[in-house]
Amino acid sequence: MLKRLTAYRRACLALTGIISSLIICFFPVVFCTGCRKIPEYMLTVNVLPAEAGTVFREPAGPLYKRGTTVTLTARQETEKHAFSRWSGDLTGTDNPANIVMNAEKNVTAHFLELPYHLRVDTEGEGKVFRKIAAGGDAGPVQIQLTAHPSPGWVFQEWAGDLTGRANPAVFPLDKDKTITALFTDKLCEITGRITYGRAGTAVAGAMVTVFSDEDGTVLAGTETDSEGRYSFLLDPGLKVDLVAGKAGLAGSRFQGIVVSAGESFRADLIMQDPEDPGGDTTPPSLKTNVSPGETISGRRWISVTLEGAYEPRSIYIDIGTEFPFTYPYDYPTAGGAGSSKTLDTTGYPDGPSFINIVAYDGNNNCVTTRIPVIIKNDAPVWNSLVMKKPLRVVAYTQGDDMQIQSDLPQVQGDFSIMAAEERSACYVHLSWEHEFAGDSGFSGYNVYRSSFANGPWRLLGAAYEDTGTGRYYFFDLSADITPGLRSYYKVVPYGPGGEGSGKTGSVVPLGRFEVRLKTPAHGATGIPLNPTLEWEHNGLEADSYNYELSLISLSEEPRREARAQLRTKKKDQTAIVYNHTWEGFFALQNNWAYQWDVTKAEACKLYDYETDGGEVTAIYSAAYSRGRKGDAEGSYNGAFLFITGAAE
Repeated sequence: MLKRLTAYRRACLALTGIISSLIICFFPVVFCTGCRKIPEYMLTVNVLPAEAGTVFREPAGPLYKRGTTVTLTARQETEKHAFSRWSGDLTGTDNPANIVMNAEKNVTAHFLELPYHLRVDTEGEGKVFRKIAAGGDAGPVQIQLTAHPSPGWVFQEWAGDLTGRANPAVFPLDKDKTITALFTDKLCEITGRITYGRAGTAVAGAMVTVFSDEDGTVLAGTETDSEGRYSFLLDPGLKVDLVAGKAGLAGSRFQGIVVSAGESFRADLIMQDPEDPGGDTTPPSLKTNVSPGETISGRRWISVTLEGAYEPRSIYIDIGTEFPFTYPYDYPTAGGAGSSKTLDTTGYPDGPSFINIVAYDGNNNCVTTRIPVIIKNDAPVWNSLVMKKPLRVVAYTQGDDMQIQSDLPQVQGDFSIMAAEERSACYVHLSWEHEFAGDSGFSGYNVYRSSFANGPWRLLGAAYEDTGTGRYYFFDLSADITPGLRSYYKVVPYGPGGEGSGKTGSVVPLGRFEVRLKTPAHGATGIPLNPTLEWEHNGLEADSYNYELSLISLSEEPRREARAQLRTKKKDQTAIVYNHTWEGFFALQNNWAYQWDVTKAEACKLYDYETDGGEVTAIYSAAYSRGRKGDAEGSYNGAFLFITGAAE
C-alpha cells in the first residue's frame, strides 16, 4: 500500500482537527453499512415548453437505485429557444447538472423563447452549450455559450456575430445572430489561473509572458482577467516558460511546458506578497535530475536546485499530483541551494505520470514545473478494484481574513484561501472508508475534480489515509472552488495494475455568512434585566442556522459567563431572550456592565443525505459557512457592552 510521509500525515491530522472544530454537530453524521435491500426511486423529467428541447439522462432511467448520481443534459431543439433553468428537485442553471437519487424526484427543464433566432455552428470537433445568462428585464436577453472541444482538439475562437476566445462567452441577443465555434487540432492551448497563495483569491491584471525555453524569445503575452485567468494558443511542440509579474507581488514561473497539437495544458500560478517589497521579484528557475519522458521505477531519487537572486525558502516534490504536499526528506541541502527526496513509485500504476515540483525563494518568488514520466515496475495485473463505500463531500466557507497557521506544505505557513467571493475562504473536504483487503492489489485512491458533471476531469492527487480511523481523506484547495458553483469529484481506487471503478459526488459551497450584533447596542444604558439580544446577518440562504452566544458580567471578580445555543431553520430568527435557559445563568443586576456576543455562527445546507424516522443518519454532500473575522469566530462587529438599569 502507498505510504505517505509521517510528518505530512501528522500535519494533515492537525488540519483535520481544525476542520472538525468547524463542522457543526447538530446533525448526526453516520454511514449506514447494513445489508438491507437497496430501494429504487423514480426520476420524472419534464420539459417546458415541450417542443423547445430535450433532456438526456445518463445513466438511462427512469428507475434508479438509491444513491445513483444521474447526469441531466438539456438541449434546445429550435433556434428560437435556449435553456434557462431547472426547477423541482433540481435547481440552478448548470447544464449538464447532476442529481442524486435518494428519493422519488421530479425535475423540469425550462426553455425560454428568444426574441431573435440564434444559430450556432461548429467547425472542427466539439460541442457548444447555450443557456440564458440574464432574462433581459433591463435590456436584451444575455446568452452564454460554452465551447467543449472533443479529445485531441482545442477551442480556437468564435466567428460570425461573436468574436474572441472568451469561453464561456456572454453576449446580448439583440438581433438574429449566427455564431461559429472554431475548434482546431493544429494548435495547442496553455491556460490557467493565478491566485494569491494556494487556492487564493484571483490576481487580476497580472502580466503573463511566454518565453522560449531555448533562447528566451518572447512568444506571447497577455493580462489576467478579473478572475485571474489567462489563455494562449501556441504552435505545438515548443518548450516554453510562463512568467507572471505584477507590481507589489512576488514573481511566479511555470517552467518547461511542452504541449502537443490538439492538447490543452493547465498551468496555475501562485503569487504572494514579497518578503522584501523592494527586493528582486524575478522568479527563479530550477534544475532537476529527472528528464521529460524518462521511465522510472522502484525508489527514484530526485534532486532540485534553484537558480536566482535568493536562496530557497521551501521546495515540495511529489508524484502524480498537481498539488505537491509532501516534505522533502533533507531540505535544505548543505549550502541551502536545493533539496532532494526519494519517491517510491511501486504503489502507482504502470504508465504515464508526472513529477510535480513547487519551490519558493527567500522573497516568495515561486517556480513550478511538471515533468512527464513513465512508471514501469512490471507489476502483476490484479482484478479490477470496485469502490463500494460511500463518498462524503463537504464544502466549508469561512469569513474574511482567514489565516490558518500550520506546518502543512500546501498551507505555506501563511495560507489565505480566499475564494472567488470577496472576503471569504472556501475549500472542500472529501472522506470515505477504506474497504480493500491487503491481497487485493490496492495501493491508493486518485482524486479528480471537474466544473462539469461529465468532466473533463482534473487529477488533484492521491488521497491520504488516517490509520487511526481507517478512513481516507483529501482536501481540495484548488482555485476553481467558488461559492454558488457546483464542484464535481471522482474518487478512483488504483493499484499497480491500474485504476478501478470509483465513486462520484458533488457539492455547492455556500457564500460568506456575515453576522453582526444589533441590540442592545454597544454602549447602551438602561437595559432591562431580561434583555432580548438581537443580531442580523447578510441574508445567506441555507437549510439551518446555528448560533452560540455569550453574556459576561464585567462588574464583578471573578467574572461570570453564561452561554446559549440557538438552532433554527428560519433565516429571520435572530434574537434570543436572556433567561434561566442559558447554561451558567445568573441574574442581572441594576447599573452593572455586561458584555454580549455571538461567539459562533454557522449556516448549513444539506444536499445528499439519508434519514430514518425524520432524523438525518448519513450525510454524503453538505456545505457549511461559518462567520469569521481574522482569528475571531462569530459576529463581525462584536462584542457589545451595555449597562443595566438607569444610567448613572
